[in-house]
Amino acid sequence: MAVKITTLDEAIEDSGIRIMLYGPSGVGKTFMTSTLPGSILLVNAEGGLLSLKKAPQEVKDRITVSTIAGMEDIGEVYNTMSDPECPYDVVVFDSITEIAEKLLAVGKSAAKDPRHAYGTMADDMIGLIKAFRDMPGKKTVIMIAKQKRFTDDYAGITKYMPDYPGRVLTQGSPYLFDEVFAMRILKDAEGEEHRALQTAMDIQFDAKDRSGNLDRFEPADWSVVFKKIQDSADSPESKPETNEQKPDELKEPNNGEAAWSV
Repeated sequence: MAVKITTLDEAIEDSGIRIMLYGPSGVGKTFMTSTLPGSILLVNAEGGLLSLKKAPQEVKDRITVSTIAGMEDIGEVYNTMSDPECPYDVVVFDSITEIAEKLLAVGKSAAKDPRHAYGTMADDMIGLIKAFRDMPGKKTVIMIAKQKRFTDDYAGITKYMPDYPGRVLTQGSPYLFDEVFAMRILKDAEGEEHRALQTAMDIQFDAKDRSGNLDRFEPADWSVVFKKIQDSADSPESKPETNEQKPDELKEPNNGEAAWSV
């Protein structure tokens, strides 16, 4: 088989965006799906779709739900999304943490030594993430994760990161995505709370933006974020107008922690 060779611009244009979104329970990660453009396949592993009930009907009509129980179901999702005739523009996993926990439970029940199940689960999950990362076609993949909080007693700092069972997956999975966003609630100058996406790492939160087009905090609106990622950095339209609170007007609470209880 001949090696496929393209220009850099063609390779970038032919690729979708691979995103990890994490945050605490109830912050609005699932509801953010209602801000996505295009046709959406929502892979439901948690059953927590009630927040989407208040989405406009025209948005609900663009969302198809696939409820999964195991890796076989995820394989069907992959086959659907990688098909050249696939009708979906975006696939959202809600949540990838729950899928890992289900795989771990199955592995523990089958293994003589339950400790071995963690390694098998990590291998399966990394393979799953890489498969969707490398999926052909210009499809966007969003994997939602729960948030893990731990205290670094030596430094006296509380840190937040995507949550998975097992250390290997927790530490390694962010490297497999183009974008890693921490969903937070921040306060503006008037003290009003607004949901925002943190896109750059700091001493407390894991985050990254490979596009280089995003501000440190962006509105919790996928349409706004996608437009900024896809626009060139020097385009006058790279910072679209939005009715959401502007990121540079959002401030962290004085103690540096999120404005909710976790």
